[in-house]
Amino acid sequence: MAVGNEWFYVDSLFENWRLVSVTRDTDRVSAKSVFEGKTSWMFSDGREMLLNGDTLFQLVRQRSGTKFPTPVFIPAQTETRFNYAFGGDVVKQQTVTKMNGCPKNQWDVSTCFRITDACKSETILGYGIGILKAKTIDCSSGNGNYTIRTLIGIKLN
Repeated sequence: MAVGNEWFYVDSLFENWRLVSVTRDTDRVSAKSVFEGKTSWMFSDGREMLLNGDTLFQLVRQRSGTKFPTPVFIPAQTETRFNYAFGGDVVKQQTVTKMNGCPKNQWDVSTCFRITDACKSETILGYGIGILKAKTIDCSSGNGNYTIRTLIGIKLN
């Protein structure tokens, strides 16, 4: 993590299993901050992330305004379940699994992890690079509405 790091994505939006739009998207670390004595990183979309060892946390707020860390990624060597809080008070269980290999990629990432949830959403994270690909499914749509996000470039400082 460093201020100025950028990840460039192509986002494909599907509704009722049909492709309806393709857009480009950028995740950018815009500032450094401190949370409970630890360095945190502000993203241009308002997210705040924190690294503690190898575990990545997102700092979220409850309705009361209290900010707390929730795990986003745990580099577990065996299948591990964890609770991820989003929206401040909504929790979903996620499962992280170390993959036997990585999807072909231009960054020569050799260690990858798959994060899944009950909605069958899936994120493939390349260790040391970030999210290589993510399929986010809208559970309430009967799984016919989803977004596929694919990493196409990075700029690391």
